[in-house]
Amino acid sequence: LANGPHLPVATPKSVAHYFALACVWLAVASSFLVFSEPAPTDALTMGLFILLPAIGLFDAHRKLVVGATLWLIVSASTIISTFVSRDVDSALSHSLVTFYLYGACFLFAGFVAKNPYAHTRLILNAYVAATIVAAVVGIAGYLDMFPGAYEMLTRFDRASGTFKDPNVFGPFLIPGLLMALHTFLTLPLHRGPLPLLAASIIAIAILLSFSRGAWAATAIALAIYGFVYLHAARHHAERMKLVGLVLLGSAILGVLLAIALKSDGVAQLLQERAALTQPYDE
Repeated sequence: LANGPHLPVATPKSVAHYFALACVWLAVASSFLVFSEPAPTDALTMGLFILLPAIGLFDAHRKLVVGATLWLIVSASTIISTFVSRDVDSALSHSLVTFYLYGACFLFAGFVAKNPYAHTRLILNAYVAATIVAAVVGIAGYLDMFPGAYEMLTRFDRASGTFKDPNVFGPFLIPGLLMALHTFLTLPLHRGPLPLLAASIIAIAILLSFSRGAWAATAIALAIYGFVYLHAARHHAERMKLVGLVLLGSAILGVLLAIALKSDGVAQLLQERAALTQPYDE
């Protein structure tokens, strides 16, 4: 053994290490709660700017630093330009939010770079949890399942959940939908019902957002995922599983649309949202 290949030794993780990982998970998982700004996820992310480097869970890779430097140049130029805008306060506020988002992107990229596989799984698992909660809340609001739900969780007769705009609520759910479908496709069939149920709930919430952008983005995302999955699949059975899922999803979507069209209000809203342009687009 002494002359054999060097084997990496797993270093024991401290309580602080697990605490930092829990904070990252919570920051991502709470990203569905944005009734007001700054949202809880923003406050947690600000804390991560200090916590992750201090714990050693941040890798400032050279390429990341180059990217962050370019973002800083763009952000500084944007902030300078706000002083000649018509509404300095509003422009400066938007520019500072953009600066924060650049920083958050750099922070999470450095966190992933530290341990790509484990940290990516942690982030994606937290995001799926966030989308499931957001979808359930959005559906509950649209169906007015408790007093005041419809008034609080819908906008313009469209599901918005805990977001201020259905056009933000819908696209937020798409990565969670893809992850749930991917989990179903990569697990044995007897372990697939729960991911498939999660994907169904998320898909219904996207539909109820009546967001044309979310619908189009979902179709494009599913098409790209399907193309990559088919080419990456190593066995014919895996491809057939995807084909079966597509057929099942199409059938369920048809049934849901048939049920929805029985409601005059929903039918009118679907017809309105199916139009290529809206008055505010023109």
